[in-house]
Amino acid sequence: MPKKFGYHLPRHNDTHFSDRLNLTHLHLSASEGYWTVPYFDCGGGNTWIVTYSVPFYGPNYDFRGVVTVDIDLRIVDINQCAKDSTMFSGTHKCKNTTQCVHTPHQGFTSGSYQCVCNENYYFPLSSSVTLAFNGTDIEDEYRRKMLGKPNTYDDDFECLPCPEGCDGCIDDTPCFIQENVVLRTVLLGVEILCMLLVLILMILIFRLRKCKVIRHDSPYMLEIVLFGALLLYGAVVARFFAPDTLICFLVRWLREWGFAVAYGTLILKTYRILAIFQTRSATRVLVRDRDLMKWLCLILFILAGYLAAWTGYSVDEMTNCGRDMLAIGTVQDGGLKYYVCKTNWWDIAIEIAEFLFLVFGIYLCYLVRSAPSEYNETRYISIAIYNETIFSLFLHVARHFIWLTAGPDWIYLMYVIRSQLTTTVMLGLIFIPKFAAVHKMKTSEHFRDRAYSEAVSLESKLRSAANSANSFNNPNFNQEDVKEELKRLYTQLEIYKTKTMKIDNPHIPKKKGGLGARWKTARKFSRRFSRSLQAPGHDSDRERSSEIARSTESLARPVEMDDIKHIREDSDHRDMVGNSTRHGSHQKWMCQQ
Repeated sequence: MPKKFGYHLPRHNDTHFSDRLNLTHLHLSASEGYWTVPYFDCGGGNTWIVTYSVPFYGPNYDFRGVVTVDIDLRIVDINQCAKDSTMFSGTHKCKNTTQCVHTPHQGFTSGSYQCVCNENYYFPLSSSVTLAFNGTDIEDEYRRKMLGKPNTYDDDFECLPCPEGCDGCIDDTPCFIQENVVLRTVLLGVEILCMLLVLILMILIFRLRKCKVIRHDSPYMLEIVLFGALLLYGAVVARFFAPDTLICFLVRWLREWGFAVAYGTLILKTYRILAIFQTRSATRVLVRDRDLMKWLCLILFILAGYLAAWTGYSVDEMTNCGRDMLAIGTVQDGGLKYYVCKTNWWDIAIEIAEFLFLVFGIYLCYLVRSAPSEYNETRYISIAIYNETIFSLFLHVARHFIWLTAGPDWIYLMYVIRSQLTTTVMLGLIFIPKFAAVHKMKTSEHFRDRAYSEAVSLESKLRSAANSANSFNNPNFNQEDVKEELKRLYTQLEIYKTKTMKIDNPHIPKKKGGLGARWKTARKFSRRFSRSLQAPGHDSDRERSSEIARSTESLARPVEMDDIKHIREDSDHRDMVGNSTRHGSHQKWMCQQ
């Protein structure tokens, strides 16, 4: 045994001490004592006790005796929840979904603990006063299991996990809002139906590409508009699924590409009309489809660069900074949560760019508001651009106020409504008048005749006149007379062309000079010439000749001076050219199926 050195200082009172006495004795540690096994103290305390014994020695290291301590085990707690090296530590029977909490003052007995639910778990019996499992019950069921008796240890004493997204819970009440599957499925069906209709329209446009109504508006540009609309619908379809990083990227790419392709094409078509309408001379201005495609490719190239930069920045933020693409919104009624794609300054910048692009389109539409166009195409494009600007501006502004409070169903409904009020209305404005015109051409004779009279080319008129001259048999006319009459007919067609061009383009300045006498002379001859072309029993020929004659009444005509002189000299020639029927031309002009 180790020796312990010290001293003893006798004290007489608070201020007086005797001489110090140096002492030497043996030092005993606690481990050198002895614990007895628990035993029943019969006749003493009549209880279970445990005794701790330790010897003690005198100054000369002589044995003086043993000190014992009797401990009543009824007042000693067994801590089975302890995680140290003491006796009974870690012997509790709580399961993984619970944690052990020691219950003091329970005496020397097992089961002096409770199994409390872990974080993000809840007690299955929410109506219970104590939201924990009693350790005594658990020990009893475990003992029965060890003895092979029927027990509920394996099926009971488990806490249940909280619903997704809950930081803590007391029951199975969801913390995240439950989406209305029926409503969202119906809205998804509407968007998919619109996409199918767009595919059908693309097929019809391709089949009717040789029809004049479709060919006039460039079938390839119409196909591009439909492809852009398909992307816009696809962006709304992607919002149907639960938001995650991939969905957030996909929605943004589809939306911006669809917007640039569809509305970029419409604005470029408006620009082409403006370029033709604002010319200050009669010279023909040609803006080809390939020129518009170059500008559209430039727009898409700039957009692709911006979206690529945004994607790279977002991926870098997620990788290096631990940021997420998702944000958590909370519904005001009930406090339920939901996930949405996070909005940052990149999104605000692209929304501002969309608005400025539409404002530029509105400016072009204002400039061409009085420009004539076939089938009122300019007016319908303008309405589509105005419509997109109004509803998109409203949604972008409202979104920043209700994005984190409205709920996923309302947000999805809002985007579906915007899609129908903008994309669907735009397609209706652009394509319904065209298909209506195609249908009238096939079913209405009056509409077909009127369309033919407005659209027939100069070449077809000359060919018709030449055929009539070859088929007309009049012994009073020789070959030279026929040539002169054809020359006069050509002059009248040129005058008709100039008149039509000036009517549709009021901005073209009129040429100065006194033309009143020329008009009268031309009109006088035209009436005589129309009567000379009249044959008995052919009222339709008379009407067509009169139509040509009336076309010379209000033209600016420095061109016709020499021809009017020839008309006066040869006014005695009559019945030179008969009008050929237009039935063959009708068949060529109509849509080729």
